[in-house]
Amino acid sequence: MITANRAAVAGDLVVVNGDSLTVTLPSSPSVGNTVDVRVLGGRYCTVARNSSKIESTTEDLYVDTFDGYVSLIFADATRGWLIASN
Repeated sequence: MITANRAAVAGDLVVVNGDSLTVTLPSSPSVGNTVDVRVLGGRYCTVARNSSKIESTTEDLYVDTFDGYVSLIFADATRGWLIASN
């Protein structure tokens, strides 16, 4: 559980228990790497892309759903991190 900004590593499940925190994705991901982010309650966080794309875009991801959860998997340099469906 984090209460301050954190750089994620491949395979992490980051549980966010603080307001407006940033979780930074790994800088040199390999195909198949995953990072899961869980936000507790009404908090929110930014998932910073760290130079890789997220869903083929060059924008960070904001998780602002009550008890939000997102699972990301690295596909390739073109698409970057994809949001995986559970």
